[in-house]
Amino acid sequence: MRNGICVILAAVLFAAGTIFGGEEIVLARRGAPAACTIVVPDAQSPCLKHAAEELAKYVEAMTGVALPVVEDAKSRGPKIRLVSGVALGRDSFRFSTEGNDFVITGDDDRAVLFGIYDFLENDCGCDWIAYDQEIVPARDVISVPRGLERLRRPAFTIRENSFADVCHRLDFAAKLKLNGYMFARKWGWKDIHGGKPVEQFDPWLGKCHTFMHLLPPQRYFK
Repeated sequence: MRNGICVILAAVLFAAGTIFGGEEIVLARRGAPAACTIVVPDAQSPCLKHAAEELAKYVEAMTGVALPVVEDAKSRGPKIRLVSGVALGRDSFRFSTEGNDFVITGDDDRAVLFGIYDFLENDCGCDWIAYDQEIVPARDVISVPRGLERLRRPAFTIRENSFADVCHRLDFAAKLKLNGYMFARKWGWKDIHGGKPVEQFDPWLGKCHTFMHLLPPQRYFK
């Protein structure tokens, strides 16, 4: 009888840990209803809306679970919250948990979008090979550890690639977390990517073809 009571007690404790917060917060589990909603601010920008939709799209592709995207005022229960405008440093983002919520915080809207792609890549196993080639693995569950606190800051202020498939495909450039000014000037970052980057190499010197600036022929090559 004592052994039977111990087994029942262990089962109750396991269930309590599952319901009231074990070591992981489950965001999506294959074959189960949506475990949470993706929450954007009530007056969200096109970039935050795009970030939420991208997260929902890839989570559904991996697990078959469609996570609803809702505004903050309409949200209930566990959430994936997208928070912008916290001073973390240009293009920096942070992953954290608050209660049963998973929070992706960005320095600005573009940083939140970069955080979404970083989570999909480094925590979920997605990979961005080319604009028309990507790896999206099948997963039975997507979860994050409770107590998560991770800050990601870019090693380089300006990140640019002049490869045509990057320059002409800004969705792909955003997945690579690039922010080059050339894209904004020549092809134009869209509002869904956070708009025009504020950083550039040097307004006078330019990005490349700098020889004429550094050694002007009218001065040095008579």
